[in-house]
Amino acid sequence: MSPSSDGAQDTMPAGTQTSRRRSLAGQKAALRRSRTEDDPEYVAVCRDLVYEQTAEYIEKQVSQAPPFTREQVDQLRVLLEPARRELAATEPSGAA
Repeated sequence: MSPSSDGAQDTMPAGTQTSRRRSLAGQKAALRRSRTEDDPEYVAVCRDLVYEQTAEYIEKQVSQAPPFTREQVDQLRVLLEPARRELAATEPSGAA
């Protein structure tokens, strides 16, 4: 993670993200003992854990890479488009 030009952090501190990921991993392990795989709380923890792992990986890769071109950024954005369409389909109509 790199500071912005004014010295402020662009995203949450890496330690915060790592501790959140570890907390979710612990919650998942605890829930796995007493819940079924389709339990809503277990599913939510699993989803949030995968998100944290993915975000942490992306942040690390981007921070180590040379600056991307506009075209490369657009191509990376396309990779997330299926998730965005799925989310929009589940939102009630009229939601912003």
